[in-house]
Amino acid sequence: MKTRQPLQQPQRTAHRRGMASVLVIAILAIVAILLMGSGRMVRQMREEVDLTERLQLRRLEASTGHLPGTAIPTPATAVESEFPRYFDWHTPAVRPAETNVMALVEWLVKEPSLDLMMSDAPTLDATTEATLIDRCRQLPAPSQRLGLICLLAYRGGEQSVAFLTNMVCHEYAGRPIARRDEGTMGMIPELLGFLARKSTEAFLFLQQGRDPLFWESCTLWEVQPNGVFLSPGTTESNLAYHSFRGLAWSARPEVDDLLDDYFEHPEQAVEDHASDGVLDGAYIRHLLRDLELEEATRLAFTDYGAYLSGYSDWRRDGKQRWSAWGDETFAMRKRQAQGGNDRNRSPSEDTPPLSGNAHP
Repeated sequence: MKTRQPLQQPQRTAHRRGMASVLVIAILAIVAILLMGSGRMVRQMREEVDLTERLQLRRLEASTGHLPGTAIPTPATAVESEFPRYFDWHTPAVRPAETNVMALVEWLVKEPSLDLMMSDAPTLDATTEATLIDRCRQLPAPSQRLGLICLLAYRGGEQSVAFLTNMVCHEYAGRPIARRDEGTMGMIPELLGFLARKSTEAFLFLQQGRDPLFWESCTLWEVQPNGVFLSPGTTESNLAYHSFRGLAWSARPEVDDLLDDYFEHPEQAVEDHASDGVLDGAYIRHLLRDLELEEATRLAFTDYGAYLSGYSDWRRDGKQRWSAWGDETFAMRKRQAQGGNDRNRSPSEDTPPLSGNAHP
């Protein structure tokens, strides 16, 4: 039997070097694998952080209308210091008792398209309410008044009811207005619904306004079409539609009875050209049963995407009774249109409208 000869010194040295090289390569390979894995983990963590940040930014943009780091149009510095709620979105809302109302008024005049949240609207005494109405009258175009109209609707009284009903029925009678002003005028009946929670006059006005024939008896404004064809009766139907939404916002027991009657007689809703308003009114009632009034208005007027998403989910929910009702009335209207007897002048001919022109 041959015996293995012991390695000579040079051979042992070379063998050890080879083993060391293999060991170093193995260690480097392990380190590389660990680094690659940690790199993937870091990238994944960064992607998750980026996604979280993007979602947070989207929520912030949806709730405020602005992204951090972007310029927010501001009025004079004095107004900024007196009403900081609109400049630092992370600070609590200023309590109405501490709010400089006239500073807010001037901000709303400079930013007339701003959707004032009800939670930010200060209380108004009779003198301040009259001052706001006078300030409105100084603004010639309806769209310039939008912010002030919201404030009067949220916190006003009978003076605001008289001013807004006169504005929509008489002030612009026969006068040409721009398309953007048409959107503001259409919103007035809906905003009157908040005043109708306490005002009988506002409630009775909306009861009349839910019928397009009421608006046909009024001398309304003339819309400058700007190349957009407006079919006859569009304005009247739009005002009737927003009147029904206003009734829903009033949350009066009579509105529950009205909605229930129309639910039992869908053909009557179609005959009264009210099916769209009834369906929206039922959804608003649903919101008011689940949410506080301020949160419901925030959803409807400042978080429009969430409002539409909620409406779609509500319509698709087979357990709630209004889903089939909406499909039935829509089919009735479609048959009327095919038969040439369609008098429903809804803002939408293909699908029931989901909400009003909250952002004219």
